[in-house]
Amino acid sequence: MKKSEPVERGLSRIQALGEIQGVLKDLNRLEKRLKQAPLWRPGTALIRECREASRLIAGLKARFEQKLVVTLIGPSGSGKSTLFNALAGVDDLSKTGSKRPTTEKIVLLSQKDSDITDILGTLETAPAEIHHRPECDLLRHMVLIDTPDTDSTHLVNHRRCLHQVLALSDVLICLFDAQNPKRRDHVDFLSPHVRRFEGASLIVVLNKCDRLDEEELGNTIVPEFTGYLEACWGKPAEALFCISARNHLKDPRWDATALPRHGFDQFDGLKKTLQQAFAKAGARFDRRLKNARALWEAVSSRARREALKDRKPLIQALDQIQNLEKRAAEKAVTTLQSDRTRLPFSVPARIYQELAQRWTGPVGWLIAVWARFLMVGSGIRNLFRLPGSVRHLKERARAFHPSNPTGPGAAMTGKGPGAAALFAYRFELVRHWGDMAAALVKGRFDPWVWKVDTLLQQRAALEDYFSFLWDSALETEIQRTCNRLSGVFLQLLFNLPGLGILGYAAWVTVNDFIRGRILPFDFFLHALFAVGVILLLSFFAYQALVRFAATKHRLEARALETARRMAAAEGRLQESPLVDQITAVLSLTDPSGIPHETATKGPRPLPFSGASPKE
Repeated sequence: MKKSEPVERGLSRIQALGEIQGVLKDLNRLEKRLKQAPLWRPGTALIRECREASRLIAGLKARFEQKLVVTLIGPSGSGKSTLFNALAGVDDLSKTGSKRPTTEKIVLLSQKDSDITDILGTLETAPAEIHHRPECDLLRHMVLIDTPDTDSTHLVNHRRCLHQVLALSDVLICLFDAQNPKRRDHVDFLSPHVRRFEGASLIVVLNKCDRLDEEELGNTIVPEFTGYLEACWGKPAEALFCISARNHLKDPRWDATALPRHGFDQFDGLKKTLQQAFAKAGARFDRRLKNARALWEAVSSRARREALKDRKPLIQALDQIQNLEKRAAEKAVTTLQSDRTRLPFSVPARIYQELAQRWTGPVGWLIAVWARFLMVGSGIRNLFRLPGSVRHLKERARAFHPSNPTGPGAAMTGKGPGAAALFAYRFELVRHWGDMAAALVKGRFDPWVWKVDTLLQQRAALEDYFSFLWDSALETEIQRTCNRLSGVFLQLLFNLPGLGILGYAAWVTVNDFIRGRILPFDFFLHALFAVGVILLLSFFAYQALVRFAATKHRLEARALETARRMAAAEGRLQESPLVDQITAVLSLTDPSGIPHETATKGPRPLPFSGASPKE
């Protein structure tokens, strides 16, 4: 069953409103993405464009129920007012003549007063002349506006008025004089405004075509002018009409010496386009939705073009950051390796504490006792350590000693492996910072990036990170070592002698008890000594194995290798705000990186991976 016109119009309205809201959200997300890169200089202008586009789209949404606004715009002498009068069917509705400018104020034409009430409220203080033509069928779905000239001596006064009208327009008719269509000033003036129009919303008209040779007009002027507009505006003219507006006045007032040279005229086609394209149900909603999409495409395309200009130097800077991170992390780990005082005396106690949790059997009991003894011994040793201030002085003196491989840098940056590693890390960054900063400046980042602190995190955070790096690596190696030293085979091997003696003594005792024989006390005494000796020998042998497998140098080397892998995988520089800004800009070079409600779902490749696209 065919839907009625009101129902179809209502459905079109709901759908268009939903899509326009989606475009507004897209612009908001794009603005947030640009704000993530405050040091990228083109981002400031792009953020302003996002806000202006959002303002214009919000205006479209606010006047959704109003009739379409069709605006005529053109340079002085192009016949703009004449075309306005011809479309209205009244010769002198908009002022015409040879005096420049011919149009000094906005001229609005509608069927009734209510059609332009909201428009007048939006135009603020712009001078306006109002006309109503209830009998004009063309105005049933639209309001027609004639604008002041774009290139007259009064342009400064007209500019604000023109911008207000263009912000309200749904359809733009750009009028040019066919005798001189390439009016550079007019084309350039309209360039930022035509980006918000799409398809039939942007109509180009060549007027005074009757003054030119018909063959030259069709074969030369129109093709050349179409290409010229496409080059200047970045989009082709979707609809172009060649007309003679004066020929459609009731009284053309032809000069007897300048009569039309031919009858080629597309005025009826222009009028039919306006009548048919915008008369169907929901046309006003479709047109405003298309204009909203065109605004989004204009802003997002410009953001991508600007990002593509800087893609190559920014990828280079990102690669340099990654390489610099590896070198700086390697220096920091090397500094940890050169610090011979970093293994604390409590590490053996920590190892035996972990072993005690893993071992069972007689040897496991001895390991647990030994672990508790080491913990008590550590506490006693802490009790008799030097006061903190005296120990600090000794550490500073040792730092400046020629034999100390870490040098005075550790003393200057504080105490402990974290401070020394931070000094080495920062020193490596400073050495190689220039090349990376030059690439960023070439990628139009603010010269502030020459300051190395823009990449570094806070010193305390980095120092804590390096301290944590070593502690974590050491703990990882302790766990791995204890796991290797607590295997099932080792536990059976070292527990078996003690269990064998215990089992033998138990078998003899039970066997003689069953036979009614009482064993002498010396038997039990000797058995106890034999079991103790075997267990102690097994425990001592196991201690030798622990000493061999978990020596200071072995544990240190493995912990440092783990720290090196962790530092390389962690990438502290790649977590910095500057790297986030570079990534945010590079994400704009990929269409899938620009947020859009209708974008295809699925995994997205890194925007800086692979070869550069052809620009």
